[in-house]
Amino acid sequence: MIIEFAPLEGITGFVFRRAHVALFSGVSDYYLPFIATHATRTLKTKEREDASPANNAGLSAVPQLLSKNADDCLWYLDALRRMGYRRVNLNLGCPSPTVTAKGKGAAMLGDAEGLRRFLDGIFSKEPGIRISVKTRLGIEDPSEIFGLLSVYNRFPLDELIVHGRTLAEAYRGAGHPELLPEIFGQCKAPLCYNGNVFLPDDAERLRELCPGLERIMIGRGLIRNPALAREILGRMEASGKTTPAARGGYGRIPEGGGSPGRILEVPGGYGGIPEGGGSGRSREAGAASPALSAAELSGSCIISTSGSAASPALSAAELSRFLDAVYQGYRETLPGPVPVLGRMKELWYYTEDLFRTPEPGTSAFRALRGLKKARTFRDYETAKAAFFACPPEMEEGTPWKKNAALTGGWAKA
Repeated sequence: MIIEFAPLEGITGFVFRRAHVALFSGVSDYYLPFIATHATRTLKTKEREDASPANNAGLSAVPQLLSKNADDCLWYLDALRRMGYRRVNLNLGCPSPTVTAKGKGAAMLGDAEGLRRFLDGIFSKEPGIRISVKTRLGIEDPSEIFGLLSVYNRFPLDELIVHGRTLAEAYRGAGHPELLPEIFGQCKAPLCYNGNVFLPDDAERLRELCPGLERIMIGRGLIRNPALAREILGRMEASGKTTPAARGGYGRIPEGGGSPGRILEVPGGYGGIPEGGGSGRSREAGAASPALSAAELSGSCIISTSGSAASPALSAAELSRFLDAVYQGYRETLPGPVPVLGRMKELWYYTEDLFRTPEPGTSAFRALRGLKKARTFRDYETAKAAFFACPPEMEEGTPWKKNAALTGGWAKA
């Protein structure tokens, strides 16, 4: 099982990613918050900093582009290729009104012919970099995905990531995982499913529903529980449903790197997909994935995903260390308490969900209130220490309790 970390603007920047990869195993690829392309064809300082190879050393990073113009997109693809990246993701799934109002993100799914022209404008120029797509099921009707697949299947996608909701559903509801087997059967590219994975049980249900599924992408679930990938892989290995695996070095192109293995042609004259492609499984039963070349491994970090029956669930002490690492990273890179504490409060919105709600008047209740109201570093550090001195019980096995709001009052507190 390959587990990919979905991006979330304002939370999963390079500080968060570096802290996570240093303390937790199990994630194969970290997707960067999207870079919106512009006719000016420039990378903002913040975007260049987040995508900098130096700031992503030791992890497999995949930049993400938000675009509706093929020529602009090609400029950004080339810029990222020159930075050393050899995989980029195109975001066709963002449901944010500020994005869709510009005709970008999931709004592009409403015009299949326009989508085909956009992808044709990119792949016909052979950009020299592997391109994956993240999509939703459609605009309003989940069955729209099957028409979209007829477009995606024309192109040699490195991967198709399907978020199991429509644009209209945004992040509401449980999605439509029941469509996964049919999507898997029709998709020519390696398929990754994204949406509502908060527990190891959720990942197991997806595998039971679609036994050939080998890739999942998790966003809020991994922010809420940074050990979730480790727990999923440990559970699967213990049950014999997966084997220890590692997939490192897939994010950047080392000098002289390239893709090994034979190329399988796809319709349309756009090149090919690596041998073994197609919904993430090999063309022949039992066929091994092509090995990485020495050049590809050079300078790359192989992230172990070898969970086992002994893989521990997240402990409060482990979570505390992770929060400290993120906090210190922000203090070193952001100018003062306002941006640092704003980022930490957004992260705590998810973290808080792991614990049983503390009773009013308890030390944990007062500590959480102190975290929300913190204005200075000292305020935050005092409240955080008080919370973990006697934390509430962690509700292991409890699904996501909050709604889809991203800040829930934390960032505004």
